[in-house]
Amino acid sequence: YRALAGSVSKVLGIWDDHDMGLNDGDARYRWKAESQEALLDFLGEPPQSPRRGQRGVWDRYVLPGPPGRRVAVHLLDVR
Repeated sequence: YRALAGSVSKVLGIWDDHDMGLNDGDARYRWKAESQEALLDFLGEPPQSPRRGQRGVWDRYVLPGPPGRRVAVHLLDVR
């Protein structure tokens, strides 16, 4: 992972059904805030990132595409 993270400008990340401490964990999981902080630390999310102040780790990125177009990447947090 370090080799990958060091070779690209940014790693986009979201958790899956095992990353909140329970298999198929949901919003009732007691340690969700702590799990969110740990994930964002792992991803290298800056301390001032809006993701650190919101409930959930969802995000949206708009990247340049072909001339006159853009690519939107939506990271959904449906827990």
